[in-house]
Amino acid sequence: MSRHLTVLERAGQISVEADPADSRTFLVRQTEAGRAEIDATVQAGTAVFMEVIADWPDKDVEIARELITRLNQSWALRGDPVASERQGPRWRRTRS
Repeated sequence: MSRHLTVLERAGQISVEADPADSRTFLVRQTEAGRAEIDATVQAGTAVFMEVIADWPDKDVEIARELITRLNQSWALRGDPVASERQGPRWRRTRS
């Protein structure tokens, strides 16, 4: 994980600082440049998506929107079983 964070930090997309509450951990924050990169990526994806469905009838777009909304709602209700197992920082968790 730290290798990936180092790459992002060197690219100016995140800032990393020691956690004042726990010297064994650190805090990672997204920078303005990091937010701009994500915004640009989302905009590019949206543009491609719009091109893909440009020739779809309005009814098909509406059906797709309804189904994607339903999928997102079902996913949210399901929850994240892995996250519910997480109890605090990784170093505090017991290993099985």
